[in-house]
Amino acid sequence: MAEIRAIKERASPTLDARLAELERNGCLVCAAVPRKSMGLVARQPGTLARFLDERDG
Repeated sequence: MAEIRAIKERASPTLDARLAELERNGCLVCAAVPRKSMGLVARQPGTLARFLDERDG
């Protein structure tokens, strides 16, 4: 049995604080161009099911 834990405690206890810390350190940057809303990829009902059937054989 093993225990997995962080090597050191995080200075930022919340996700928002951690994200802000990553931005300050330059590890996380905003996109240069704002992201556009995503449109439909497939318009037919059942497309995902057909894809999964074909993929799984």
